[in-house]
Amino acid sequence: MKEVKKKIERLKTEKTGNDGNELLKTAAGKKQLEEIQKKYVLVSADKSENNVIVVCKKYYVERVRKELAGIEGKAKTYERQEERIEQTVSWQVEQIEKKYGLKVEEAMKKLATLYWTAKMHYDPPRERFIAASSKCATKVLSQLLSKCLKLVQNQLKGECEKERRDSKSKASRYWIVDSTEETVAKIDRVNRRKQPRQSAATTLRHSTRT
Repeated sequence: MKEVKKKIERLKTEKTGNDGNELLKTAAGKKQLEEIQKKYVLVSADKSENNVIVVCKKYYVERVRKELAGIEGKAKTYERQEERIEQTVSWQVEQIEKKYGLKVEEAMKKLATLYWTAKMHYDPPRERFIAASSKCATKVLSQLLSKCLKLVQNQLKGECEKERRDSKSKASRYWIVDSTEETVAKIDRVNRRKQPRQSAATTLRHSTRT
């Protein structure tokens, strides 16, 4: 421990700044990063993307395989495909264009990428699996679905607002916010009241596990 503390004290005196970013642009920096990536995977922490978690590469792959295999006795999320990737993507593109009349750009003719982030707010930590669709054949369909659901949400918001105005309690059944700014603004309005009503704030969460 003495050596560790000694090194920490030495590092405190060294120059800091953006040198780390410049280091990764050098040949030596890239080589060191490649060495790290042979054994480890760098993932972002769930709900705290600026924090990077170093995960054993073998463990990372094992967790992905376990997720793909599913839980015995329960409905499977994924199914094994014998076709080649090109065949699967071609079939997806054909179905999207034929059924929905949507054009899939050439750069999007790929499969979604499955990865996971570390849920460090659990003890022990868990994984949050994400099917990244930033570049895949089904992105254009996802975008259309998102727009449709947004219209449904706006319709529901309008109906709940009308119901709130007409009710005696003035309570709203619409509990969806688009950003943290909206939440902060509502809290500020409550705090500005001359005689705030006695109330209790509660934070709730839902589990994504079944």
